[in-house]
Amino acid sequence: MHANMNITFFGSNTVGEKGQVVIPIEGRQKLGLNPGDKLIFMGDMDKGVLIVAKAEVFEQHMSEMQASFQFVQEQIKKKG
Repeated sequence: MHANMNITFFGSNTVGEKGQVVIPIEGRQKLGLNPGDKLIFMGDMDKGVLIVAKAEVFEQHMSEMQASFQFVQEQIKKKG
């Protein structure tokens, strides 16, 4: 596991007949999830891992990563 990851276990649940899963209240509270929030679901098909992220947080994180990648690319071109 990556040293900078801050992972918390919030519990486990069972997928219902309609494919629904309840996110434990502690997880909703600590992650600031509210009714109506949009979530993004991604999976690692090889490992059977599902990743759920709050859409606005994920989008912000991706924008920051894109800016970092762009900066690195510019630095590589300068130092050629």
